[in-house]
Amino acid sequence: MRTIVLALATAIGAAAPARADTIPLFVGDGGGPFPGSYQPSTPFTFELRAPGLNSFTNFNLDLIVETTSLNPITLMSVEVFRPGDGEYAFGAAGTFGSSQSAIVDSPNFTVNIAGSIAGIGVNTVAGANDVLARIRVTPGSGLNEPLTFFIDAGSYTIGATSETGQGLQPPDPVTVFPEAAPDPAVVPGPGGAVLLGVGGVLVLARRRFTRRV
Repeated sequence: MRTIVLALATAIGAAAPARADTIPLFVGDGGGPFPGSYQPSTPFTFELRAPGLNSFTNFNLDLIVETTSLNPITLMSVEVFRPGDGEYAFGAAGTFGSSQSAIVDSPNFTVNIAGSIAGIGVNTVAGANDVLARIRVTPGSGLNEPLTFFIDAGSYTIGATSETGQGLQPPDPVTVFPEAAPDPAVVPGPGGAVLLGVGGVLVLARRRFTRRV
């Protein structure tokens, strides 16, 4: 009986999905929260971070930018910046590169980001040398739809081992929504409120004057 139980436990353990650490992380600029909304023509910035890696030598990531409309590359600009030497995972000695590509009449486009360092690699520490790239997105003046960002799992490459000993996997997609414009008709501004008050007083005065006559 004990043999059967052990055999079942082994089979269940083998069938269970292997754990994996999520790398890179989508983080707001400077390590803050990822932006949840945007305004047309107003840039917002976020970072790709890779904390807790050992013997980290290279990465190659395809960041996919997706909208509900076709040809999103014409609806916004996406700029990729190399982090400063002190915060970049590979420091001053590391390479860094970025490029963009798009397919006509597709709802997304690709931003490739890659970097490497020679030798045995580096260890990354959260909040220190864990930034892979800084991305600035400027939505077009007429853009008013969700923007989704995700890492393409098919081209995902991270040359490193995790501090936890687990495998590595790309993060879940993140979405930024357009900010709702305030409705100016809901509440009158101070000027409108004053005019309404003056108008009400004049109406009452006229009625009283009419009654006396």
